[in-house]
Amino acid sequence: MSELASLADVTLHLAINAWVVVLKILIALLLIRGIYEMTVSVFRNLFATRKKRRRNRKR
Repeated sequence: MSELASLADVTLHLAINAWVVVLKILIALLLIRGIYEMTVSVFRNLFATRKKRRRNRKR
């Protein structure tokens, strides 16, 4: 029985560790996505202003 108990403990610890890792990955992905969206919006604004200026010059 002691072997089974230790096996159960190990599997439980592995399961908890797996969940912790999954949660950390999800949080990291959310943070990366938020930062990426912010940078994309900033770059879009920069490019939009540059394009607008170019259009005004052409006109």
